[in-house]
Amino acid sequence: STSIGSPHAPELLQKVVGYYCSKGYYREALQANNTLLEALDRARMAAGAPLYRCLAAQTILALADGSDVQKADAAFLESLGRDGYAASQQAKAAEDLLQCFKAPDDEAFDDAVASPALQSLDHAVAQVAKALPRPVVVVESAA
Repeated sequence: STSIGSPHAPELLQKVVGYYCSKGYYREALQANNTLLEALDRARMAAGAPLYRCLAAQTILALADGSDVQKADAAFLESLGRDGYAASQQAKAAEDLLQCFKAPDDEAFDDAVASPALQSLDHAVAQVAKALPRPVVVVESAA
């Protein structure tokens, strides 16, 4: 068995996250992704693209799990504390999607889902992002 401190743990956990994503089990994917984050830290791999993909997945999976915008926002803000993440393509992908849910905008949502930044994420997570329900734009009715 692979322990969380094993150098093989991140690769294995990434596959678990991908599996849950493909089945639509977003809460389980989010839990596995949390464990992946811990494994990356323990394996001293918590830098660069693997970390950034994992952090962006936190935000996107929270949006997928019942469109929990507050949870996604909290995850995003917390991840900005990680070295280099704020300037990464992965952070841009997560932030662009998150913004669409905070202030629904059809055009911005289409742009975010088609963004090249989204291609910098793990394939399974990018697929989840593309399948997110379109944020509802609330139109004020003129009384």
